[in-house]
Amino acid sequence: MALLARRPNLPRLVLHEMLSGGQRLTPVLRGWIAPAFARAHEMVEATPGARRRDREQIPLLVLAVFHAVVGYFAIAPFYRELNGLDLLADSSLERQKRLMREIVTALFRADDAREP
Repeated sequence: MALLARRPNLPRLVLHEMLSGGQRLTPVLRGWIAPAFARAHEMVEATPGARRRDREQIPLLVLAVFHAVVGYFAIAPFYRELNGLDLLADSSLERQKRLMREIVTALFRADDAREP
């Protein structure tokens, strides 16, 4: 989130490229996104909560988190026009970071860490 907050147009460019077939940026994206996905996959598998997941779910969960983060930045200009809320303001970014931490914690917490 911090990287994308410094380059908020990058997610829109990435999504545009992906939706258009990716011919232009695929080599660059492969060099940037593939290692990020691999690292995220490793991090998830290292969490105690990953044991309660089917191994085939892990890449899908990583992808879902990717879309939540990238989508947040991609929709920001439209959302500002729609609701007047600046999703890129520091206070909005902090709320989103907290939410993402809560989501990731809930997805990957160990069975014995469940809330009552």
